[in-house]
Amino acid sequence: MFVQFGPQHPGSHGLIKFTLEMLGETIRNSILYIGLLHRGTEKLFETRPFYMGTPYMDRLDYVSTLTSEHAHVLGIEGLVDYQVSSAAFLKIRTVFDEITRIKNHLMHISILTFDTGNFFIFFFFLEWREHLMGFYEAVSGARLHAALYRPFETRFSYFNSYLIDNMFSYFNYFLFFFKNFFQPLLFFRVLKLRFMGIGSMSKNFVKNASISGVIARSCGLKYDVRSSYQTTYAFYKYLNFKVFTGDYGDLYDRMLLMVGEVVESVLIIVQTLFRVFVQSIDNSQRFTSSSGLGVKAVNYVLDSSIQRQYV
Repeated sequence: MFVQFGPQHPGSHGLIKFTLEMLGETIRNSILYIGLLHRGTEKLFETRPFYMGTPYMDRLDYVSTLTSEHAHVLGIEGLVDYQVSSAAFLKIRTVFDEITRIKNHLMHISILTFDTGNFFIFFFFLEWREHLMGFYEAVSGARLHAALYRPFETRFSYFNSYLIDNMFSYFNYFLFFFKNFFQPLLFFRVLKLRFMGIGSMSKNFVKNASISGVIARSCGLKYDVRSSYQTTYAFYKYLNFKVFTGDYGDLYDRMLLMVGEVVESVLIIVQTLFRVFVQSIDNSQRFTSSSGLGVKAVNYVLDSSIQRQYV
């Protein structure tokens, strides 16, 4: 039996379409139709100045708005060969890129747990995302479509001591509750049974298909655009952070990697804020230890072999 899935189906969000070959409830084969997200953005750019293209980037990915803006801005700056990695506005971009990454991963993890029947984590994660969008609103006036980045510049007028204090206090609170909420979730047997061995990919397949991101790192490829000297951008070359990799390349490994990247994003934000406003990186170590989620705890959470043995 052939079933048409999407683009009108709410599970596909109007972005993608599948023709599925079904045998009962088992998918035997699928044909993928992509390109349904296209909204003529390139055509709109032809009649507008380059700085008016930034708001369109927010609409391409509602979960990763500012990182989409950053890609657009980097393209404009690259056209005029403007590459300054130590400018102050690059530090601000780094902070909000990582806030966007946390929002993205929280949405992904919460939806995964929601699909396994865990409503409790889902609603708490959405609450944490609302706090992060409050930082968007503080600097741009909008909670979702910020349109914050501009080529070659940023404004410091919205950064004051009140906002910085709120960021520090929130992320300290965030790490503490993230650890306490997520560690019990790793021992949720239903979640393990539905995630382990699902969507497994080999390292060779990932290389041949040019797959990047969390999926590539879950297969053991230690590649992150931020950490590579040839492809790094913003302020990342001056920061200390880890790049996590998996062993099995399945959905469970990807979820664990996203957990680790959320923690690393918080530490990147703290380092950058100290570099911009405090000019002392030693205090970030006290922040890490006081949050209750040290290096040993992170390694324990992300050790896939330890978690799998309890299935």
